[in-house]
Amino acid sequence: FGGGERNILASTTKCAGAVWQFVHLSLCATVQILERPEDHVFTEEDWNTWSTVTNGDLHDYAKTQADRLVWDALNDDNDSSESSSSSVMDVAVLNPVVVLGPVLSKFHTKSSTSLIRQVIYGNPLNN
Repeated sequence: FGGGERNILASTTKCAGAVWQFVHLSLCATVQILERPEDHVFTEEDWNTWSTVTNGDLHDYAKTQADRLVWDALNDDNDSSESSSSSVMDVAVLNPVVVLGPVLSKFHTKSSTSLIRQVIYGNPLNN
Protein backbone atom coordinates (compact mmCIF):
# COMPACT_ATOMS: atom_id res chain seq x y z
CA PHE A 1 0.00 0.00 0.00
CA GLY A 2 1.11 3.57 -0.60
CA GLY A 3 3.28 2.99 -3.68
CA GLY A 4 2.20 6.27 -5.27
CA GLU A 5 2.74 8.17 -2.04
CA ARG A 6 6.19 6.61 -1.63
CA ASN A 7 7.20 7.74 -5.13
CA ILE A 8 5.96 11.29 -4.60
CA LEU A 9 7.64 11.62 -1.21
CA ALA A 10 10.90 10.29 -2.65
CA SER A 11 10.68 12.91 -5.40
CA THR A 12 10.17 15.72 -2.89
CA THR A 13 13.29 14.55 -1.06
CA LYS A 14 15.31 14.51 -4.29
CA CYS A 15 14.10 18.02 -5.09
CA ALA A 16 14.69 19.47 -1.62
CA GLY A 17 14.47 23.24 -1.78
CA ALA A 18 12.53 23.19 -5.06
CA VAL A 19 9.41 21.68 -3.48
CA TRP A 20 8.17 24.05 -0.83
CA GLN A 21 4.60 22.86 -0.40
CA PHE A 22 3.01 19.40 -0.30
CA VAL A 23 -0.76 18.83 -0.42
CA HIS A 24 -2.03 15.31 0.21
CA LEU A 25 -5.66 14.71 -0.74
CA SER A 26 -7.21 11.76 1.02
CA LEU A 27 -10.68 11.05 2.42
CA CYS A 28 -12.44 11.38 5.75
CA ALA A 29 -12.59 7.60 6.23
CA THR A 30 -8.86 7.50 7.02
CA VAL A 31 -9.32 9.47 10.24
CA GLN A 32 -12.84 8.39 11.11
CA ILE A 33 -13.41 6.47 14.31
CA LEU A 34 -17.02 5.40 14.67
CA GLU A 35 -16.89 5.09 18.46
CA ARG A 36 -16.19 8.82 18.95
CA PRO A 37 -18.99 11.14 20.14
CA GLU A 38 -20.71 13.28 17.48
CA ASP A 39 -19.02 16.48 18.71
CA HIS A 40 -15.51 14.98 18.53
CA VAL A 41 -13.01 17.11 16.59
CA PHE A 42 -10.73 14.80 14.63
CA THR A 43 -6.99 15.54 14.68
CA GLU A 44 -3.73 13.99 13.51
CA GLU A 45 -4.02 11.59 16.44
CA ASP A 46 -7.16 9.91 15.05
CA TRP A 47 -6.86 6.99 12.63
CA ASN A 48 -9.38 4.60 11.13
CA THR A 49 -8.91 1.35 13.05
CA TRP A 50 -12.00 -0.52 11.88
CA SER A 51 -11.12 -0.98 8.18
CA THR A 52 -9.14 -4.16 7.66
CA VAL A 53 -8.35 -6.71 4.98
CA THR A 54 -10.17 -9.30 7.09
CA ASN A 55 -13.48 -7.42 7.20
CA GLY A 56 -13.31 -6.67 3.47
CA ASP A 57 -12.96 -2.89 3.65
CA LEU A 58 -9.86 -2.88 1.46
CA HIS A 59 -10.32 0.59 -0.02
CA ASP A 60 -10.45 2.46 3.29
CA TYR A 61 -7.75 0.22 4.76
CA ALA A 62 -5.41 0.97 1.86
CA LYS A 63 -6.12 4.71 2.04
CA THR A 64 -5.49 4.73 5.79
CA GLN A 65 -2.19 2.89 5.39
CA ALA A 66 -1.13 5.31 2.63
CA ASP A 67 -2.00 8.30 4.85
CA ARG A 68 0.02 6.83 7.71
CA LEU A 69 2.94 6.43 5.33
CA VAL A 70 2.71 10.12 4.38
CA TRP A 71 2.47 11.26 8.00
CA ASP A 72 5.34 9.01 9.10
CA ALA A 73 7.55 10.26 6.26
CA LEU A 74 6.73 13.90 6.98
CA ASN A 75 7.34 13.46 10.70
CA ASP A 76 10.69 11.80 9.94
CA ASP A 77 11.65 14.66 7.61
CA ASN A 78 10.66 17.30 10.15
CA ASP A 79 12.57 15.53 12.93
CA SER A 80 15.73 15.21 10.83
CA SER A 81 15.63 18.79 9.51
CA GLU A 82 15.32 20.40 12.94
CA SER A 83 19.04 20.09 13.37
CA SER A 84 19.89 21.30 9.85
CA SER A 85 19.61 24.70 8.23
CA SER A 86 17.37 23.47 5.40
CA SER A 87 13.77 24.57 5.40
CA VAL A 88 10.93 22.12 5.85
CA MET A 89 8.19 22.18 3.22
CA ASP A 90 4.71 23.28 4.18
CA VAL A 91 2.27 20.39 4.33
CA ALA A 92 -1.51 20.30 4.08
CA VAL A 93 -3.56 17.12 4.34
CA LEU A 94 -7.17 17.30 3.22
CA ASN A 95 -9.72 14.69 4.31
CA PRO A 96 -12.93 15.68 2.50
CA VAL A 97 -16.27 14.04 3.15
CA VAL A 98 -17.43 14.36 -0.47
CA VAL A 99 -15.51 14.81 -3.71
CA LEU A 100 -17.63 15.41 -6.80
CA GLY A 101 -16.57 14.97 -10.39
CA PRO A 102 -16.95 12.72 -13.37
CA VAL A 103 -16.96 8.98 -12.76
CA LEU A 104 -14.00 7.56 -14.65
CA SER A 105 -14.68 3.91 -13.93
CA LYS A 106 -17.76 1.77 -13.37
CA PHE A 107 -15.96 0.25 -10.38
CA HIS A 108 -16.29 3.39 -8.23
CA THR A 109 -19.09 1.92 -6.13
CA LYS A 110 -17.96 3.68 -2.94
CA SER A 111 -17.54 7.05 -4.62
CA SER A 112 -19.22 10.29 -3.66
CA THR A 113 -21.02 10.20 -6.99
CA SER A 114 -22.82 7.03 -5.92
CA LEU A 115 -23.87 8.73 -2.69
CA ILE A 116 -25.32 11.68 -4.59
CA ARG A 117 -27.15 9.33 -6.96
CA GLN A 118 -28.67 7.50 -3.97
CA VAL A 119 -29.92 10.81 -2.55
CA ILE A 120 -31.36 11.99 -5.89
CA TYR A 121 -33.31 8.77 -6.39
CA GLY A 122 -34.44 8.63 -2.76
CA ASN A 123 -32.75 5.32 -2.08
CA PRO A 124 -31.93 4.37 1.52
CA LEU A 125 -28.42 5.23 2.64
CA ASN A 126 -26.18 2.84 4.52
CA ASN A 127 -24.60 4.44 7.59
